[in-house]
Amino acid sequence: MSWINTILNYVKKNTGLIVKALIIFALSNSGLLIAISFRYSGYNGTVIASIGILIEVIALILCFLLLYPNVRESKRKQRENIQKKTLK
Repeated sequence: MSWINTILNYVKKNTGLIVKALIIFALSNSGLLIAISFRYSGYNGTVIASIGILIEVIALILCFLLLYPNVRESKRKQRENIQKKTLK
């Protein structure tokens, strides 16, 4: 039973990260889903490709905006570690 409690605590602590991961997964598949739906709606290939690429570019920008704070925090920690090492 302790492993269940461990897993539940992990899920509780990292709910924000899990939600971000689901959003990124949905954004990464959005262009494909839009292209498939337009294909079955009868649009031609040029329209499908154009809209699919546009959706993917928007999704990439949104993914970048979601992940940028994590990258910035990681770089800040690296700088702090380097400064600590140089001071020793």
